[in-house]
Amino acid sequence: MVRILVDISHNERFTHIPSGIFDHEYTFEFLYPGMHLPEYETLREYDLLIMGEIIPAKNEMDHLFLKTEITIIKSYVKNGGNLLISTSSGGDFDYEREDDDIEDYGSIRALSPITGVKRYWWGEVFHPSKKKHLTNPEDLLFSRFPDHPIFEGINQILLADTTFLEPSTVFTPKILFTTLPGTMFRYFVDDTEECVDDVPLITYRKLGTGSSLVIGSTLFMSPHQKYGTPRFNNAKFFLNIINWLSNQ
Repeated sequence: MVRILVDISHNERFTHIPSGIFDHEYTFEFLYPGMHLPEYETLREYDLLIMGEIIPAKNEMDHLFLKTEITIIKSYVKNGGNLLISTSSGGDFDYEREDDDIEDYGSIRALSPITGVKRYWWGEVFHPSKKKHLTNPEDLLFSRFPDHPIFEGINQILLADTTFLEPSTVFTPKILFTTLPGTMFRYFVDDTEECVDDVPLITYRKLGTGSSLVIGSTLFMSPHQKYGTPRFNNAKFFLNIINWLSNQ
């Protein structure tokens, strides 16, 4: 039995597991708003922790993580737990704190010692070529994949509402998947655009006996009829990710 905890207590947008993908061997439990992250001894009973597209805090009064929570998650992963984080074009925010002793963090960047990702860019990836997108340039189509278990049996996937990841130079992750040549990025802060060939979309980091995988897109694992698991091989891709992580 694979036991998975889906965290929706930190302002996540991903709140539902699509039906028809996972059989009875998978058990999904939810950490609802107002609930607190379990203590380490309880969290370690789960094979995988999912945090799907956390909406970032916009100011110092809207903190998302406590230092104690980060410590628990780090211990969980280091001792055999696995973490899946997804984001979207919203990326995350960064803000300066006047008091360095504040015990809260308003961004998933606070998890960089675990994930190895230090920034989730605030903007959207798109591709102008009609062969590389579906209907809109932001609906990215991929049909070539590296040799890795998460892509086994995959012919084509659709990633929409996507951002790219900036790896940490201190806690360096392994890059599993990148953008295609000719990919563009629109920065939301000033609406400028630039080419972003070969920047990370999916990263993986081993920590102790556990691991974390980060992907710059969330819609592909949702029940959304146009962008989610019903499209192309998105459902199998999601299943592959869960299988690979939970068996690490």
